[in-house]
Amino acid sequence: MNGVSEASEFYHDEHKTWPQSLADLTNLIYCERGLVDGWGHPLIYQPFDPAKGYGAVISYGRDGKPGGTGEDADLEVRFGGR
Repeated sequence: MNGVSEASEFYHDEHKTWPQSLADLTNLIYCERGLVDGWGHPLIYQPFDPAKGYGAVISYGRDGKPGGTGEDADLEVRFGGR
């Protein structure tokens, strides 16, 4: 997740615009598991939103569903808030 967040920042630095999807980042993410979380579920990518001041990479946790507690809890890494 951190790698995707960092790739989003790098993309912005290089292109002066934010990526709109994970597809925009596929050539920047070198980790073979870069597009899935630790449980093998696809990462959720929320593009940078000027109204919020950030974008986010989200894992829905072990169960792959929104919400939850413990290992099923959602994890979020934000980018763009420098």
